[in-house]
Amino acid sequence: MATTTNQVSVKNANSRLRVLSPWIAPAWFGGLLLACYAPLLAGLVRQWATAEDMGHAFFVPVVAGFIAWRRRSELEAIPAEPTYWGLALVLWGGLQMVMGTLAAQLFVARTAFLVSLVGTVLFLGGRRVLQVLAFPVFLLVFMFPIPAIIYARLTLPLQLLASGVAETILNLLGIPVLRDGNVLELASQRLSVVEACSGIRSLVSLAFLALVYAYFFDRKTWIRWVLLAVTVPIAIAANAARVTLMGVIGEYRTDWARGFLHLAEGWVLFMAALAMLVVFHRVVNWVYGAVRVSHDLRSHECERGTHECVRHVCSQMVAMILSGVLVVQGIAFYSFARAEPVAWAMTLSGFPAQIGAWREVREGVLEQDVQDALRADDYLTRDYAEAPGRVANLFVAFFRSQRAGQTPHSPKNCLPGSGWIWTVSDTMQLAVSGRAAPIKINRYIVSRGEDKAVVLYWYQSRDRVVASEYQAAVFVAWDALRYNRTDTALVRIVVPVAGGREQAATQTGVDFIQALFAALRQFLPA
Repeated sequence: MATTTNQVSVKNANSRLRVLSPWIAPAWFGGLLLACYAPLLAGLVRQWATAEDMGHAFFVPVVAGFIAWRRRSELEAIPAEPTYWGLALVLWGGLQMVMGTLAAQLFVARTAFLVSLVGTVLFLGGRRVLQVLAFPVFLLVFMFPIPAIIYARLTLPLQLLASGVAETILNLLGIPVLRDGNVLELASQRLSVVEACSGIRSLVSLAFLALVYAYFFDRKTWIRWVLLAVTVPIAIAANAARVTLMGVIGEYRTDWARGFLHLAEGWVLFMAALAMLVVFHRVVNWVYGAVRVSHDLRSHECERGTHECVRHVCSQMVAMILSGVLVVQGIAFYSFARAEPVAWAMTLSGFPAQIGAWREVREGVLEQDVQDALRADDYLTRDYAEAPGRVANLFVAFFRSQRAGQTPHSPKNCLPGSGWIWTVSDTMQLAVSGRAAPIKINRYIVSRGEDKAVVLYWYQSRDRVVASEYQAAVFVAWDALRYNRTDTALVRIVVPVAGGREQAATQTGVDFIQALFAALRQFLPA
């Protein structure tokens, strides 16, 4: 009797073990991945909580995990066929994580998690398992913010498009409006279509919802990509409607175009965009049902292999190899993620008020919301004058480290947010004291209405002057790898153009740079 009871207990234990065994490996390697990438993922979650355009990201891993869980029966029916290309991807992900962290390329470091995840799935389960999980894994792309350099390139055209459409519609409605870049001047108010109103925020969220909606409400795979494509014009149209509606409402109650009602209006129009997406889906399905040929395309299951014993031994080796790789990867990341040895020379507030013949005439202070967006460790904004008619504004923003996403904002992208339009864009070289070779800087001539200005700027790190933001990013990566430093500074000089004399304004800026360059080098780490 006791023997029978023991046999039953053993069978029950074996039965429970068989139920749990398919999930032991995913839990183990998932835990290793999370441990390896914990600092990066923690920073990512903090950005979700603070960045208004990333609120949807909290739902991304939940939805992706739920979709993967729904497909568990398919996964259990597929025999494991480890592919060693997956191990190569895991190794690549580890290298990408370490290099991205050292080089202060936050997007590169974070997306290494996705590379390692795909490699782990491929290495443990094989191509068929990855095919089943392809869609939920793809959804994880929406966890990552758009890289700053791409985000800046996207927002400006969308800002100008939204303000242009709003101007046209408001004029058709009989509401007089004057557009200056992305600034709308109405009789009762002034509307600035800033980055937050560019539409990129609703575009990313709507694209995620389009894919999730198509997955749950339509079994056709191609419809997901059709709905994803149509989110672009829908989001742009909804955002243009939002800006137009703000202009119309502001004609009657200017306070309604701000604050809570402004936010509520955004949510209402986002729901309207989502409704447009649903209507478009129904129309596409109606057209598809009317013209399609009646036949079903069914997939055939691949035959299972017969070498179960060999697979069992191989799976144990695969688990050991992958565990070792992930452990080494985690150790490497925590070893390289160290503090940067940046010697901060002097605070910029101590910059001299008298530079040669140039004397300070006004000390500027950035508004708190501008400081929050800039995220600089130190900054200086000051007006200098040499003689009547020769005035220059100096702006310096210093970033001690760029590893946490603190990067300079290019004036080429920031000034249009204030309504300035670029008319001339080139580079120039000028000789400065203390340098054998001339330095290369950017020159832009901007206009806003009747006002014009010459903008001269460059990036300076480790006493290196660079004009191109792309070249500056390459040097930051090199400095991070070689010296474990990612500090940099943006230096910008703005000179107003009087009487259309652009060349005279440019010469004023050049003279000012030649006067201040030697002093500036003492305030930035060499």
